[in-house]
Amino acid sequence: MKKAFTLIEVLVVVAIVGILIAITLPIFIVSCGRGKELATDGVTNYVTTMYPGWRIEGEQIMNRDTDGDGYISADVRIYNPETKESKMLALSCYAYGSGGCKARVGELVNNKTV
Repeated sequence: MKKAFTLIEVLVVVAIVGILIAITLPIFIVSCGRGKELATDGVTNYVTTMYPGWRIEGEQIMNRDTDGDGYISADVRIYNPETKESKMLALSCYAYGSGGCKARVGELVNNKTV
């Protein structure tokens, strides 16, 4: 008599593997640097939406989610060419897709939180 796996046993193993892939895939994406690309897109979208007419002068975006909350930290300096005003933004950008960005703290103007 041949010994073989039943259909139920195979389906259980496939389900477990699928769950493990679903859990680890976002972590893999962020660890490969894709999270930084998504965060960069999020920063651009945030600035163009919240500050129309402003330009990004410089940005420093973390390579990965350092505290495990699903967000990548980004510090962004923006500039308004019309008023010659400059601001520093501290943002948290969703690391796993198109979740966008949110402000970590208020705007920094002359190193003071507004």
